[in-house]
Amino acid sequence: MTSRRIVAVVVLAVVGTLQLWDSHVFSAGGAAITVATVGVSLPIATLLFVERMDVRMAAVFACALLLLSAKLLAPHPLPAIGIIAVAAAAANWLAEARPAA
Repeated sequence: MTSRRIVAVVVLAVVGTLQLWDSHVFSAGGAAITVATVGVSLPIATLLFVERMDVRMAAVFACALLLLSAKLLAPHPLPAIGIIAVAAAAANWLAEARPAA
């Protein structure tokens, strides 16, 4: 595994956790917490274990759907929780970007 991919995983884990905390997901009830946590974990796991970019981007799409589902399950609004899917797409780009020659 390349160092870029490790950096992308760490960045996504930190940014995803901070955004879940900032959106008050951890006080939204068990179902919303579970769905949101799976939504953040899915792109992290694919970055770690999957080489194919199409599968990893499908995981980003599934992440977005899961985060929107968590927003629907929560008893209170979860502002800007969808930003995590954007961060997941950026992390995939970071992991595959080639340095300039």
